[in-house]
Amino acid sequence: MKKLVCYGGLTDMTDKVNSSMFRLRYLFPLLILFCACARQGAIPNPDRFPPHLKKATSVTRTQVNLLFDERLDSKALSPNTFLITSTHDTAEIKFITTNPVVRDGGIILYTSPLQQEDYRISGLVRDGKGNSSLAEARFMASDRRDTTPPGITIRPPGNSFPYTIIIGFSESIDTTNPLIILTAPYTPKEKTEYTWDRTGTLTNLRMVSKDTTQKGSPFYVVLLPGASDFSANRDKSGAQTFIHSDTTLELRDVRGRIEASDGSSARSSLLAFRSQGKLIGMGLADSTGAFQVSLPPREEFTLNAYFDPDKDNRFEEKGSLKFPSSQDSIMLLTQPLPEPAGIEEIR
Repeated sequence: MKKLVCYGGLTDMTDKVNSSMFRLRYLFPLLILFCACARQGAIPNPDRFPPHLKKATSVTRTQVNLLFDERLDSKALSPNTFLITSTHDTAEIKFITTNPVVRDGGIILYTSPLQQEDYRISGLVRDGKGNSSLAEARFMASDRRDTTPPGITIRPPGNSFPYTIIIGFSESIDTTNPLIILTAPYTPKEKTEYTWDRTGTLTNLRMVSKDTTQKGSPFYVVLLPGASDFSANRDKSGAQTFIHSDTTLELRDVRGRIEASDGSSARSSLLAFRSQGKLIGMGLADSTGAFQVSLPPREEFTLNAYFDPDKDNRFEEKGSLKFPSSQDSIMLLTQPLPEPAGIEEIR
């Protein structure tokens, strides 16, 4: 019995010692990790790596693409923080935006025309965690010219008031060349809001009309040709849309064609429809001079067609026609004006 008791006591003591050694074996690494964190004050930020510039590419004479190894803080991007130089040139950086094709780490710089030679780019960048770095690279400037004008779309507006129209562009727009937007009926500036998209890409313009006098009436919106990208390519077609919130009001379609004084198609002519002196409808002719506009019922209309051959928003030719409500097909010839007409005349 005593041997059994002593044997059992020895076995129990051995188990306790082994258990204590097991706990101590894993306790020491935990203590070391705890002390290291305590000296630093807290668990360190897992992202302490600044963004790294992987590649710089000259796409055209006026566009440089940069690719980083992570997404940048778009709010920290500014033309003033970058420098592009060569032996003979210091480029003007007009605009910086994120690359819509390469969202994670891609940015685009629009510049003055570069010469076909080696350039050096440097700039301060920051990622979303606040890590900053100086990005530097060299690249050969492209000799390719960007000759494609921006494409324009207008998102179909809803019928709810206030009226909201989204104008989309296929690329960033140079806002130093103002966009001209006309409405019918005329909307005062203080009752219209214009805001660019929050992403800072200058590709989506939001227009909100808060003029309650337009509620229930057909509302026409026309963006005149002339929107320009950062390579000075100008749109020559413009864009248009209209809102018809009162579904009980039956509109009538008026179609036709506008020709210039030399017999050519009066492309993208601006059409202003009036009744009793009031502007009630508006539209644009297409590239062939053809048009179709839905108008509210009136006894008689007057159509003024304004033709701007060089798309500088000064109208060199004009044609006028008064027609009854029963007429739904029109052919109109514009004639040269003594002096070009401005936007003020149309409003």
